[in-house]
Amino acid sequence: MKLYCYRCGNAWDEDRAPRTCPRCGSSRYDIPISRDALCRRCGFQWKRTAIGEPCPGCGWTGDETGLLRCSQCDHEWVMRGSEPPKKCPVCRSTRWDEPKLHRFACYRCGHVWRNRADHPVRCPRCQSSKWDQPALRLQCRRCGYRWVPRSGRSSEDVRICPSCKSSRWNEAPRIRECESCGAIFMSRGGDEHLCSACRHRGCITSRCGFCGFEWSTADDIWSICPRCGKGRSVEGKDEVTQFWSQGDRSLRYVFSDDCAFIYLWEGPMPVATRYVRDILREMDVTAGQLTYMMANPKYEESWTMLASEMYEHRDDYRGNITYFTRRLNLSESDATILAIHFTGMGPEAIAMRFGMSIENVRKAFDRIMAAYADNGIVVDDSIFTDDPISQY
Repeated sequence: MKLYCYRCGNAWDEDRAPRTCPRCGSSRYDIPISRDALCRRCGFQWKRTAIGEPCPGCGWTGDETGLLRCSQCDHEWVMRGSEPPKKCPVCRSTRWDEPKLHRFACYRCGHVWRNRADHPVRCPRCQSSKWDQPALRLQCRRCGYRWVPRSGRSSEDVRICPSCKSSRWNEAPRIRECESCGAIFMSRGGDEHLCSACRHRGCITSRCGFCGFEWSTADDIWSICPRCGKGRSVEGKDEVTQFWSQGDRSLRYVFSDDCAFIYLWEGPMPVATRYVRDILREMDVTAGQLTYMMANPKYEESWTMLASEMYEHRDDYRGNITYFTRRLNLSESDATILAIHFTGMGPEAIAMRFGMSIENVRKAFDRIMAAYADNGIVVDDSIFTDDPISQY
């Protein structure tokens, strides 16, 4: 059976389809993607549409007669002449035809290098002898500073951020709107409902981030949205602030389950979601600066552009549906729910987005968790990665 990796371009024969590509290790090797193909004989580039498609430039079909491969960088090229080359044309290694050197990555500084030794004593960049010991990397959720704590310390042992000195470095910021003066402020200190602009502290007005209904309570005890039934608890309060609107579209800052999100709504319907941490990184701002931008009219254009970008990419999640269906043996409906959930959208919003009952959405998540267990996948929300789907 002829197999082809759409990730790295590797083609090989095997009796049955393996779980991963033998060259790049990707488990998504058989999912077609639009990518450029490069003819190793004449250098012509084109969009590959099928496995084994001949080069439009020279007609080469991929016959590997005379094909050379560098064992160090995996570059492939066609030998010209009768004598083998002295160097790889890409990495310039003179050992291109010798066994591949071991590849190592330093957990301390991130340096990647190759070495003949089975276990180098030190990292050649930072000179650490503990280069192979995983290091706990922390990030302040207030100022964005990243650091590695001293050996043997966990995140629970770290009391303050080394940069901004905040003791709440591991808590996502909560942003509120004052019901008296309309100012948008970040909750600080013990009295989280005290407006930093006018010092007003009134009754607690709750706004459901998923259906838009507003209601007031005298205290901050457990409460349920009277319209959609979404709950708020003392441990995981949902805070919602609408900071931008234009026509039927609006952007809302949502703090839920110790995470911060920005939702794009169109009328009464949630359209798309972004993690605030991603927006902070893309804008290169801190949480405090983001709060200032939300409250300042001169950044209206920035939020208009964000809303347009979120709307344009509102269906990008669909690109992962086929993968989740194959990888976890999910139905298309359950794979769709999981794919959009990876964008940050919560169960209540998903129910509204697809016209489902919240009960059916929760049952779908039960089936998804069972599929995780069946496939040996451990779900650990304490581990952050920029590309969570790659962990599957």
